[in-house]
Amino acid sequence: MNLVKGKLDLNKSLDREKCIWLYQEWVSDDNYLVLKKTDPNGAIEYQAHKARKRGNDVDAYRISRHLREIGASILDYTKRGQRLKTTSAVYVTGTIDPGLVEHDLEYAWQYLGYWFNMFLANLRKHCLVLSDDNGEKASVAGAKIRVFRSWESHESGWPHFHAILCFEGFSWSIFQDAGSKWRLEDKRVFEDAWSYGWIDVLALTPGTAERNIEKVVWYVSKYVAKYASDADYRHVHSWPIKRLLTESVLWYYGKRSYSISRDLIREADCGAVDLKKRTSTIQTNLEGGVEPGSEIKWEFVGLVRRKDTELSADDWVKSYSEPPDWLDACWKPCSSRGGLGWADSWGN
Repeated sequence: MNLVKGKLDLNKSLDREKCIWLYQEWVSDDNYLVLKKTDPNGAIEYQAHKARKRGNDVDAYRISRHLREIGASILDYTKRGQRLKTTSAVYVTGTIDPGLVEHDLEYAWQYLGYWFNMFLANLRKHCLVLSDDNGEKASVAGAKIRVFRSWESHESGWPHFHAILCFEGFSWSIFQDAGSKWRLEDKRVFEDAWSYGWIDVLALTPGTAERNIEKVVWYVSKYVAKYASDADYRHVHSWPIKRLLTESVLWYYGKRSYSISRDLIREADCGAVDLKKRTSTIQTNLEGGVEPGSEIKWEFVGLVRRKDTELSADDWVKSYSEPPDWLDACWKPCSSRGGLGWADSWGN
């Protein structure tokens, strides 16, 4: 990616096609992290772990696990609306008006995150919390907003966002429209906060509508967690154009495809994750955990392309009691001459 970044003009359809092709070639080229494991008794084992790449199966698994509990967290913000009069959770879709940015697609993608943060800041200014812990008026402060958002590309290449916003200590009056969708009485607040294009707002409600919340979470997640059956990266050349543009443009700019507030992430049966309370320990396994009494030593050996090994695309982890034959084909952190240790195949 770094070899082509800044060399394409995504305002040109030909360069967008080139960006898609480069992404397809990159994600299809499986790489493996090669590690050397030494246990307390001195026994040595080599392991090949499939590297995570934006859009591949390892990426899909990690993101799906990350988002597993988010639906229950969002539901907590709808309890104020049990009689379907108010809610603290909304689903927002926002687009960019090309005319407002002089039809510069690259400019729109580069500033999308900045504009979204300004949108949240404008909403916080409106949503003032006027009570202390006892429910009495005390001070004025912008409401905290928990966010789950994802970027997506239109078929034209122009960006838009999908987001679930959960307001801490602030609720919105809602009504049901002719299409049986729950809407906000104060949609104008969101329209004023987002001045870069069109915006749509839906209210999220509890009770029998809980399934609707799950549907919305799935929709926001589908370009993040790779739920679509046609999203297998091994068939990347047949992906829908919106999917291809979303992944390739985000890859090209090095942008995060989604963002989620820490308070919306839960661990099974443990409530919200509090990273501040985690102890400063050194992990001893590759899932980030610690095995009591373990003194396992891990050493990064290098990165190898699957084409240089006997591994298949379905192999996520493979262990070797002896150094594998392809070890010399690895890219190594540094060579004996002090430079990067590229194997010949990496230049092909």
